[in-house]
Amino acid sequence: ESGETFEQALHREVKEEANIEVEIIEKLCEDEDIELNKHGVPTKFLFHTYRCKYLSGKITPGDDIASLQWIDKDKIHELDHCKPSIKLFSKYF
Repeated sequence: ESGETFEQALHREVKEEANIEVEIIEKLCEDEDIELNKHGVPTKFLFHTYRCKYLSGKITPGDDIASLQWIDKDKIHELDHCKPSIKLFSKYF
């Protein structure tokens, strides 16, 4: 949203899209990639990645998410990811 910091946007988006509250521990990195958006149009995406601690709420998918679940970090490499996420997970997991 206009005027929000990245941290404020993180809190709002996590609440809207996952129905949970988190505490920001630290910012890990920034990256960018050009991928097709949900309409098939090439779009530049900016990734601001933070390490967060779960505080409360029952994880429930918002309107932009088909499904949502907790997984063990050992299984993170079994999922499909965009290029910035692959780089991030290779570094931290």
